[in-house]
Amino acid sequence: MSRFFWTFFIILCLSASAYLLFDIIKPAKTELAPFAPSPEVRVQLKSNTSQVHFSFQDHLVEIWLPEADRPYQWKGDAITISRESGEFKFSNSAYPIERLDLIPKGGRFEYNDGTYPGNLRLISSGDDSMQVINIVELEPYVARVVDGEMYSHWPLETLKAQAIAARTFALYQKKWRQRKEFDLYASSRSQAYSDENTSYRSRQATLDTQGVFLSLNGRLFLSYYLNTCGGKTFPFKFGSSKSSGVNCGHCNESPFYQWQVSISLNDLNSALQKHISAAKIKTLRTALDQNGKTSKVIIITAKNKEFKLDALSFRRSLNQFFQREKIKSLVFAISQNKENIIIDGKGWGYHGYGLCQYGAKAMGEKFYSCLDIISTYYPEATLTRLPPISPGS
Repeated sequence: MSRFFWTFFIILCLSASAYLLFDIIKPAKTELAPFAPSPEVRVQLKSNTSQVHFSFQDHLVEIWLPEADRPYQWKGDAITISRESGEFKFSNSAYPIERLDLIPKGGRFEYNDGTYPGNLRLISSGDDSMQVINIVELEPYVARVVDGEMYSHWPLETLKAQAIAARTFALYQKKWRQRKEFDLYASSRSQAYSDENTSYRSRQATLDTQGVFLSLNGRLFLSYYLNTCGGKTFPFKFGSSKSSGVNCGHCNESPFYQWQVSISLNDLNSALQKHISAAKIKTLRTALDQNGKTSKVIIITAKNKEFKLDALSFRRSLNQFFQREKIKSLVFAISQNKENIIIDGKGWGYHGYGLCQYGAKAMGEKFYSCLDIISTYYPEATLTRLPPISPGS
């Protein structure tokens, strides 16, 4: 009896100790402090259009006219608005105003086969044209940029790093474009803003990094990033702050790590006509800056006249001529034969600064954390967070 008692007693004590130990070391619940309402950003969806058509799921939209003390209540699942002779026109009425705000009661709208969160603003860009602006909270905007810039099946830590870079970029543009009509373009001219409903993983990456952004010496900066750096990123200066370039070493599996294009001399002459005064091109060579990036393209014509064209203009002219990004970066060399020039390049992204997306993907696949990725590509930056609501506010 006594042996049974002591055995039972020992087991009971060990169980209690294990429970207490587990209770001490188990992870605490992670609960974020409540945040102030997400800042809004203004995204240009369309410029210089004369007519727009919107659809709404909740069949009710508030339309605010300038200086009106109450909104116009529009009931219906769609509305068409045109800009003509200095007036906005809809519902058989004309309004000689410069701006129009639409607030869908369901918080979202459809436009040009895309679905967007937030509100709408139409701004005159002439007597017969207007801009379409989406006014959306920062966090939903960031989630859509993550989907627009990366594949949702990429590692979550990679998506989180992208969310931080995208949020920083948006906050910087919001700060410095306060007096402009919008903060961001919906394309890669700013950041690729997806027109589809966000994926679960982009929402998770955004939520996990809610409010987190980067600063240099305590200041917001333009947190550039690019598809593929081609082996290294370049240093850049931002005001009095500097960010170092880094040897990436992670993006060599990118399909854009190295690339080659062949362009006929006839097409080259057509693409560069405005820069070379209708002359015929004989040869080309490149000049590099101190970081190894192509800075100039030197063009020698058939009459031995020399033109120096900055590399960005060379890239832009060719891409506009072919209507696609044929020249993917400013890291390239040029060779030629009798009929063609051959351009061998590395990476995709004209500036070469900041986070390398394919490098971040590879790091995520190797189980690097989001913080590891950020500190690799923005080595001097500090993580900062938008302030939470103070108690009682």
